[in-house]
Amino acid sequence: MKRIPRYLYIVFLTLIVAVLALLLFRNKQGTIASHLETLPHRSFRIAYQDLRYTDHDGRPIVIGKRVRWVNIDDEWKEEAYAPDGQLKGTYLRTKEGIFAWRPLDDAVQYKGVYQASRQEFTTAEFLRSAKTFIREDTILGYKAYVIGVSGQETFRVPEFGLTPLKIVFNKHSVLEAVEAVFEEVPAGSFVKPSLPVSTSWLEGEAQHLEKSGSVEDAKDIRDVIKRWKESHIER
Repeated sequence: MKRIPRYLYIVFLTLIVAVLALLLFRNKQGTIASHLETLPHRSFRIAYQDLRYTDHDGRPIVIGKRVRWVNIDDEWKEEAYAPDGQLKGTYLRTKEGIFAWRPLDDAVQYKGVYQASRQEFTTAEFLRSAKTFIREDTILGYKAYVIGVSGQETFRVPEFGLTPLKIVFNKHSVLEAVEAVFEEVPAGSFVKPSLPVSTSWLEGEAQHLEKSGSVEDAKDIRDVIKRWKESHIER
């Protein structure tokens, strides 16, 4: 089985942290309503730089670039590039599910179930009152609300919903937006390649969780795999 490159793990980690943030947050009544509302209300594109800082001189090194397109239904596609502009891989999050693939892959990896985001999680009032709120900051001229979860700082701007403009993973690793533009998503952006869909990545995650003793978490992943296989024709 092919190894999934590091940048896809970072994207997947970002998604996990976003979900954890939602679970940790509480609204004024101290509960999270079950009804989900989609956001944001405008389509946009964000260009990122993937930066690494060294202890030698503290200056960042650009080790990669990313571009994310988000539509009004909170679906998004993200492409990751090497510093020289070569496409490394694509991550897709649509109502059909979450998928990832690289240019030379012979299959698309299925990574999980799509869940729409809730609008109240992105308001300035909510972010400022969240238990995980750290401080206010500014990025690309927008007021950002910095949320801290498990030692990671995420810069959220209400205008861009749950898509962060900056993530500080640690003192050496930062993902930062260098451009954020409201524009229409190009037609056909959210279509995955005409390749077989594989669940091998998820199956590997389930096996890892089982070996570490997280049996219930592993069962949840296997349930996701089972539902996918039952609802799609396997090629």
